[in-house]
Amino acid sequence: MHPVYTIGYSNHELETFIGLLRANHITAVVDVRSQPNSRLPQVNPEPLRAALRRHGIMLQAGSRSDRTLGRL
Repeated sequence: MHPVYTIGYSNHELETFIGLLRANHITAVVDVRSQPNSRLPQVNPEPLRAALRRHGIMLQAGSRSDRTLGRL
């Protein structure tokens, strides 16, 4: 079984957030926010997905309210 980690995003710049993921060999992120849109535009679903993809990290939406990105 693979471990599951949790991480917050709001206290980190996007590149720091991605650096933490990479340093810990994280290859997939599940976004479980109840409202996936943020006041921080870089962590809205599509910009976040694009930034993670550039680093080989997959983003899966897990929000109940997210109809455009899919649900778990």
